[in-house]
Amino acid sequence: MALPAAARDLMLEPVRIATSINLSDLPTLVAEERGLFAQHGLDAEISVDDSGERKLERLRDGQVDFALMTLTPLVIDHLFDSSPGGPEDPVILAGLIHSTNINQVVFLRERAIDEPSDLHGRQVALPTSTNAEFLWWLFSTLQELSPDIRLLRQYSDTEVQALLTDGAIDAAVIQEPWITKLRARLGDDLGQFPVSPFYSAKWVLVTSRRTALEDRERCAAMLATYRDAIELLSQQERDLLALYAEHFGLPLAALDQDWQRQSLDYDLGIDWSLIAALQQQAYWATAYHQRVSSSIIDVIALIDDSILRALRPGAVSIPPPAPQSP
Repeated sequence: MALPAAARDLMLEPVRIATSINLSDLPTLVAEERGLFAQHGLDAEISVDDSGERKLERLRDGQVDFALMTLTPLVIDHLFDSSPGGPEDPVILAGLIHSTNINQVVFLRERAIDEPSDLHGRQVALPTSTNAEFLWWLFSTLQELSPDIRLLRQYSDTEVQALLTDGAIDAAVIQEPWITKLRARLGDDLGQFPVSPFYSAKWVLVTSRRTALEDRERCAAMLATYRDAIELLSQQERDLLALYAEHFGLPLAALDQDWQRQSLDYDLGIDWSLIAALQQQAYWATAYHQRVSSSIIDVIALIDDSILRALRPGAVSIPPPAPQSP
């Protein structure tokens, strides 16, 4: 028996999304709390995981339909892909944020650390499966740090926060909201070295190549949802930031002017800065993992801009792919 038209209109398309409590992913919380997924015909099942590597594993295995993450796990996944171009490979549908302040190199002032050179011989934690390895490479290279620093790579962001609070390590590469949580506990005892002059974080919406090719309507609905969430953020930034702080148990001090000004630069788009960031990380990943020179990463292969271009042509500021020769 066919459903009446009114009932069909109420049916929502299920969609499984792997997200994070990272401040970069605030648009997902906004979309969920303000009913934007449902407005675009989606019944969102949202799971939280701060490991980009695990998100990609779940995406490839068909356990989730979309994931949000930094660029580093994507580049490494592509570097070690023995048969790139497959239907389960991840592709970027859009970038969501460009930020210079969400990630920091932080340290304990009580350890007599004032300059980057004071990190020699110390223990520094790099949360696993994030962009921490890449950021540390940039920082340590520019600061000409010696290799005697002991790098701990086996801990999550939450575990790194606890290690710093307990004084078990000297420093770490960490991101929001864990920086704010640490600042609430440690106050001025938590120092940080600026990274904004040489690093900008990117946060992207990813799906599988098969989904981008075969389920374009659902991809377009996802993009429209995030478009509207980002528009709400531009109109109600403080209220929605307060929602985020309440949701994740952050102190209201997290709403200071500095955090708002430097951390919240949300925009749905694909531009040359995203490609440049991918290329920079591809260079690092190839050298860091000691891949042969023929292991060239085609960063354009990591992007499918066609759906965003159809939805919001002005949001894509790179040339369309060249037509294939017959």
